Amino acid sequence: MSEGDPRAYFLFQLPSSVHCEFCRVMDGLLDLDWTRFASEVLRDQTAVRLANRREQRTDWVMSNWGNRNGRVGELVDLLESLQLFRPRDIILSWMRNLSRPPPLPPALPPPPYEPSAAQSTAECPERKPLPGPAPPPVNLFSEPHQPPPRPPAATDDVMPPSPCSAITTINCWTYEEVHAGTRGFSPSLQVGEGGFGVVYRATLSNMDCAVKRLRQVSQSQRSAESCASRHNSLVRVQGLRPPEAG
Repeated sequence: MSEGDPRAYFLFQLPSSVHCEFCRVMDGLLDLDWTRFASEVLRDQTAVRLANRREQRTDWVMSNWGNRNGRVGELVDLLESLQLFRPRDIILSWMRNLSRPPPLPPALPPPPYEPSAAQSTAECPERKPLPGPAPPPVNLFSEPHQPPPRPPAATDDVMPPSPCSAITTINCWTYEEVHAGTRGFSPSLQVGEGGFGVVYRATLSNMDCAVKRLRQVSQSQRSAESCASRHNSLVRVQGLRPPEAG
């Protein structure tokens, strides 16, 4: 027998799945058929009776036979002589699968067709490369942004701009005009008094106005008074008298 012949395999070389299926079928035989098989293997009736009492009796018998270097071919011949064809077919099925060459791996799909550059030129001789993008317009980029100059910091010598500078039309009267329009700041024309000065009713440039004569206040108080004159609840500023020099 050649080395690759399945009949020359030892019993302990049987795959576990084949061995378990064979023992399951043999354990399901009638006691008479199983005893005939065990008697041929063990050759001792006492050992046969002891094996028959075991839960896995066929596995115990096969282990003893495998310890004596029993071969697969001997097992097949014994099963055929006892006409135990069903367990024999389990062994023969494994032997046929073992002798069958392994299946070839599936063939890989052919690679996708990719025409070469020469073939592409030959198939489409009039094909030309696409034009590149046009250059950007000249006026696309704007001039660098120049931040406006920062105003100088307010000091004691420099007076900050007044909110009245935002008014487009404003009148300026001299002190003599204001003095005449209020009749010399007559108490009879006084209409109110605030924290920064007294308010008089006056007639300037043929207009009825309210003139506020400021007291001696600080620069911050003047700024607050100027801002307050733009409130919605107050009358609109019609003009002012420039401060006296010195």
